[in-house]
Amino acid sequence: MSNQKELAIRSAHILREAGHVVYFAGGAVRDQLLGQTPKDYDLATSARPDEVQALFPKSDAIGKHFGVIIIKGEGEMIEVATFRTDGSYKDGRRPDSIEFSSPENDAQRRDFTINGLFQDPLTREIIDHVGGRADLDSKILRAIGNPKDRFEEDALRLLRAIRFATTTGFKIEPQTWIAIQECAPLLSQISPERIRDEFSRIIIARDRGRGLDLLVESGLITEFLPEVIDLQGCEQPPQWHPEGDVYVHTRIALSLLDSPPLPLALAVLFHDIGKPATQTWDAEAERLRFNSHDKVGAQIAERILRRLRYSNQTIEDVTFMVSRHMRFMHVREMRTAKLKRFMSAETFSMEIELHRVDCDSSNGLRQNYDFVRNKIEDFAKEPLIPKALLTGHDLIHDFEIAPGPKIGKILHEVQTEQLEGRLSDKEAAYQFVKETLSTMSNIPTEHDDPINAKILSVSEDLVSGFQQDPFSIIAKESGVELNLVLERIRAMLEAGVIRRVRQTMLATKLAHGALVAWRLPEEKLNDAFDFMAKKDPFSGHVVIRSTDGQISGSSYRLWTTLKVPQGESLEEHGEVLKRLVGAEEFILMPANGVFALGVGHVRRKGLEPGAKLDVPAEMMTTTVVDLTQEEWDVLLALKEELGPDEIIVNCWDNRAKIAGVTLERFFEVARTLDNKKVIGRFSTFLEHVKPSDTGKRVTRFNGLFHWAVPKGREMESGGEVGRHHCMTHAYWREGGPKFGDVNIMGVVHGTEKDKVLEHKAAIDQHLESVGIPVSYTNVFWGGRSEIKPSEISPKIYREWHEKWANKA
Repeated sequence: MSNQKELAIRSAHILREAGHVVYFAGGAVRDQLLGQTPKDYDLATSARPDEVQALFPKSDAIGKHFGVIIIKGEGEMIEVATFRTDGSYKDGRRPDSIEFSSPENDAQRRDFTINGLFQDPLTREIIDHVGGRADLDSKILRAIGNPKDRFEEDALRLLRAIRFATTTGFKIEPQTWIAIQECAPLLSQISPERIRDEFSRIIIARDRGRGLDLLVESGLITEFLPEVIDLQGCEQPPQWHPEGDVYVHTRIALSLLDSPPLPLALAVLFHDIGKPATQTWDAEAERLRFNSHDKVGAQIAERILRRLRYSNQTIEDVTFMVSRHMRFMHVREMRTAKLKRFMSAETFSMEIELHRVDCDSSNGLRQNYDFVRNKIEDFAKEPLIPKALLTGHDLIHDFEIAPGPKIGKILHEVQTEQLEGRLSDKEAAYQFVKETLSTMSNIPTEHDDPINAKILSVSEDLVSGFQQDPFSIIAKESGVELNLVLERIRAMLEAGVIRRVRQTMLATKLAHGALVAWRLPEEKLNDAFDFMAKKDPFSGHVVIRSTDGQISGSSYRLWTTLKVPQGESLEEHGEVLKRLVGAEEFILMPANGVFALGVGHVRRKGLEPGAKLDVPAEMMTTTVVDLTQEEWDVLLALKEELGPDEIIVNCWDNRAKIAGVTLERFFEVARTLDNKKVIGRFSTFLEHVKPSDTGKRVTRFNGLFHWAVPKGREMESGGEVGRHHCMTHAYWREGGPKFGDVNIMGVVHGTEKDKVLEHKAAIDQHLESVGIPVSYTNVFWGGRSEIKPSEISPKIYREWHEKWANKA
């Protein structure tokens, strides 16, 4: 007997001796009658909550409002619920009110007859007020009373019906089935987390294929996973898929799994989710093709899993497996090094199962599966990935290679030779590196190469708003031929000179944001920098700053940008960070207005101090806008960084597929976002502070300028500052008395400190010339710096706080 059952029976004795009626209830009774071991032993009783607490002084009254008391003992706990009748369910989840009642009435409030049974824990007598025993014997799943009433009370019962039918193999009673179909739209009232949990139980159940069919036939799948419907009718080449369309193939593959872990079941469900979006007809071969469906499928799967709020680890594992499932086609042609790397993934044991069911649910050809199984045995004698012959430190110290992507590329090639058996010691590896360095690509990647400089002078910050063909715009404006633009941007990205290529968003329109100044003990400064740069996705630009003298605000050395999703609190997130990093204080400085927002370091390097627009800069507001779900889908697909393989003319094709819309619709929605002032610029972001492989820096000095101007003249002053071409950023932010009541801030980058100060002096002189007095001014110089896009996902925000808030 389990410890929990013993606790339940002991508790039942105590309740019975006190004169109360007490029964096992719900799943415990059902499972025992089905010959299964119950997971939980809940009790239902005539005792009121106060009476239960009096008998069990150490009990927990967390559910007392609903008549539920938690009794604990020996590492176990049970729920004891008072017999009750429920009132209306306005929130579609919990009753607005309850009345303590009888066992007969309590049974009537439950969902299905097989869950409405009671059992005397002492005599083992079954008490059946709803006909549940007959339905168990007939293998029927039937809602208690009027099925629509039960589902309208709590729409999650719609999914529970599918789960019980899947796990028990029972047939759903006709009137209950009709009600499920009619009430399917009610599922939209249920939180993603509750849907996720029920769906997960269905997809790992033994009869998960039937579960998927029931979700589709009931219409429930349309409410939370409509992408599956697109698999129906998506035809495949019959010579490879005699079983039928993509849905049939997926369903069979799911059914062939043997007790799968959740990530594997999800990966099988989604392995071909990208096929509808990538289906094309190859006229020459006279067959259907699904080029890149693995890559597109991984991106669609990520969107789905984030929507359902799965854990980051589950999302990472599933999307990784989906993205790689087509590589099994090539395992017999892989070099040993590539095959060993492929097999070394932590998810590989699940991936080979995915491949097995993928084969067995289509043409049944297992040659690649058998090949890999044999290789697992062949490679079992030694580690797949042996200890590295060289490290990054070796390359930096002995070959004077600057830190950057080049080091990773060389180490990868050394490891390849090692895995192939052609290198076995450090001396041979050194010789290989010498030979490799002499043959590496000679495409110029430095920012000051004449052609690259022409491209970057445009691509950094002059492609405003959304553009259907941004690289052609860059080519036209720079005067560099399009193919050469693509080649050079791709090369600079791979070399690390360009940090990222992406369509920027005006995050001030999408999330609450602020510049934050942190005061910490000096000994905690670098650790705090590391935490915010590496472990807080909501902190963007993280920089340690200093001043030329001990003046107002100079004790605030750590500066960050911070954004939190709509509805969340900057102050709350700041307090958690403050405790985590040991900060003494932080000051939030939200932007009241934006006058300049760009980069353009290459274009600005040769600017003369005082160069400015003919008119003041206009102020952009920071009012947060509301977006539809479709607009969010397009925006999230649009804003992700472009990889080297996406530096092409038609760079948005795959992004439209990821968003689940046609390319034409993708462009329409992107233009709508542009009109809502959500879209920023298309930009190639340079690694402007860190040196390239040859030691060159784009800029060296980063100056944060502060001015305090009279109250009421902030818009005018910001416009005058923002009109200067040297300004990469200019804001109206309130620093308060600890920063001399600064209210206008801006950033200028340069290769020479004196030149940066000349730019500031020119702006100071201009403000004076237009009659704007400045009562306080200062420059904070940037030192150690890390820049990354700030996360704005509500789900990731919740997950981060679940992980870190209690550690603070």
